[in-house]
Amino acid sequence: MTLAVSSSFASCSKDDAPNEDWCVVDDYKADVKLNVSVDKTMFSHADIVVDNPETRAGVMQLRYNAWIFKEDDATPIAHASSLYSNFSFSLPLGKYRALAWVDYVPGGIQKDFYFFTDDLTEMLLMDKAGYSGNDNNKMAFCNETHFTVSYRTPEVFVSAVPQMAQYRIIANDSPSFDVGYIRISYPENVPAALNAFTREVSYCWSGVSYQHSYDGNFVTTDNVFANDDEHKVAVKVEVFDLDGKLRARRLNVSIPVRKGGITLARANIFSILEEDPDDPKEPSGGGVGIDPDFDDTFEIII
Repeated sequence: MTLAVSSSFASCSKDDAPNEDWCVVDDYKADVKLNVSVDKTMFSHADIVVDNPETRAGVMQLRYNAWIFKEDDATPIAHASSLYSNFSFSLPLGKYRALAWVDYVPGGIQKDFYFFTDDLTEMLLMDKAGYSGNDNNKMAFCNETHFTVSYRTPEVFVSAVPQMAQYRIIANDSPSFDVGYIRISYPENVPAALNAFTREVSYCWSGVSYQHSYDGNFVTTDNVFANDDEHKVAVKVEVFDLDGKLRARRLNVSIPVRKGGITLARANIFSILEEDPDDPKEPSGGGVGIDPDFDDTFEIII
């Protein structure tokens, strides 16, 4: 994000007013040009071994949102949204901060798609019932800068950075049956909103799940809001055959995540059917039973 103000004032030079506070015209406004850049870089956070050995249809593009605040004030005095990274604001002399939020939308559409952006303290995921898992475009970038508008404001640069973590589950094994679909659910709370001011998780959802088709040993991926410090996301994986019968299940794949990081979790998925104490007992002979207290060994490589 770049803010640049260019102005000339014949009666107010640096020599005449070394302290710019002496050189203020009450009704003067400067044209502030705001350019938002995005740093999409994510680092490799972890590569874990649980067991010892899709993008939405359509062209997606970045959407840029910018809010201007008086310094130390949480109420915006200006806001703009665009499919382009350039903004222009007319601002009186003074101290300000600019907040940028960037996300993906279908081509040519500016309205909210993945996140509600009307409350900066709770930038909430759009749809719990239709949770958009296994979708790399569900990603948010955010950052802010403080700046002063004066007669000769220098350029200010801010780059919006990822506010989510990404995990990917890779199967160590292969199915012995024809896979129909995979269902992913979160047995514990999953982060669902971010405070854009603090860039910290502000709200969580429970009872979230999604499903998608089989894609080889790549089981699933999801982007979740995260803080700077590492925390664990519990993921339940269920695999169904072409007849809709449950054939494999992992109750809790515990995945360490950090904001801006990518975690690879490698696990035996298709050859394990753990018993779920919350489900009705299945008839005997219905698969391989695994003790739910089975002690997984996690090898975390950072």
